Amino acid sequence: MRNTGGDRSYVAEYTINAANTWEQKSVTVSGGLITAGTWNWTNGNGLSIGFNLYCGSTFQTTAGAWNTGNFFATANQVNVLDTIGNIFAITGVQLEVGSVATPFEHRPVGTELALCQRYFYRIGGVANGFPLINGFASASGQNPTNSISFPVEMRATPTATVLGSWQTSNCTGPTVSFISQHGAAIRVLSTTGPAECAAFPNSADDVITFAIEL
Repeated sequence: MRNTGGDRSYVAEYTINAANTWEQKSVTVSGGLITAGTWNWTNGNGLSIGFNLYCGSTFQTTAGAWNTGNFFATANQVNVLDTIGNIFAITGVQLEVGSVATPFEHRPVGTELALCQRYFYRIGGVANGFPLINGFASASGQNPTNSISFPVEMRATPTATVLGSWQTSNCTGPTVSFISQHGAAIRVLSTTGPAECAAFPNSADDVITFAIEL
């Protein structure tokens, strides 16, 4: 484990007991995170976790404690790259708070998607798809509007971005307004009237994104 500034490292060792056999390994970081050193405590890369396959002596240190410096392994590091065809396989990595490792949390796809949609959601992206905005304008300069609801409540009010060229009928491309954690209004500007106005995704690149990532 290494911090943002690369000036604090925590190295832990584990042993492979049987080659080519799935084994569960657990590592406890004594005392948890520390405040010394350069950390990003907001919305950037705060902590990096890696599994080394080889490490030279310059980046070796002692195990089981936070050390000052940018280290990756101990002197006991095995060189997994010494032979062509060596295999390193890993799955089910889980980082959690506490002194005892709990079973790996296998979340359903729907649950994982809903958790992601709290931070990012997109609509459109289907070539020749159904109109995303469809409405009647009695004259030019009007704003036919459709409202959308997000599938889950977003973390906070997101930022909307309209991407692509979009295919339109009797109007300009879509814009977004009245954005909240729960939904938004998608509107177009009519260029003639009376007329039916519509905006279609013209390719996979024609999307509207809503993002409130950390």
